[in-house]
Amino acid sequence: MKHLLLSTLVTTMVVTPFLSSNTLAATQAECAIWLCLPTGFPSGCSDAKSAMIKRVKKLKSPLPSLSACMSGAGANNSGMSYNYSNAAYVPSRRICSIGIQGDCFEWSNSWTSPYYVKNATCREVFSGRYMMEPKGCSKTVKYIEVFSEGKSIGKPYYF
Repeated sequence: MKHLLLSTLVTTMVVTPFLSSNTLAATQAECAIWLCLPTGFPSGCSDAKSAMIKRVKKLKSPLPSLSACMSGAGANNSGMSYNYSNAAYVPSRRICSIGIQGDCFEWSNSWTSPYYVKNATCREVFSGRYMMEPKGCSKTVKYIEVFSEGKSIGKPYYF
């Protein structure tokens, strides 16, 4: 009994400091991701951008939990959330003015604007011929979009 009590006391003294809320809290740079990401990491946000990239490389979510960045009442009821997913990138390309079934015979002088297709991966499909899907995509990237009360804040960040 004496041995059990002593081992419990030693375990408590050794483990308790590692369970404090400061150890579980995110760093200041990680918490800044919540503020900087929706604005595209403007000047003054390089630490936050580096922290996000570091988190992703370590296979963590790109943002820490918001409750790890907040203290006091309301830390868990902020209404903030985010979506982290794949997006297919479709680069700018020349517009075909005369063509049939994917074959272009004459090109116009106009170009499309580049864009992203959220929640999609760029892949090669065979349908009589090899094509990229979504149509015209060149690669798959990641994106993050921050929400408050279900409404998007700022623009999605693609990387």
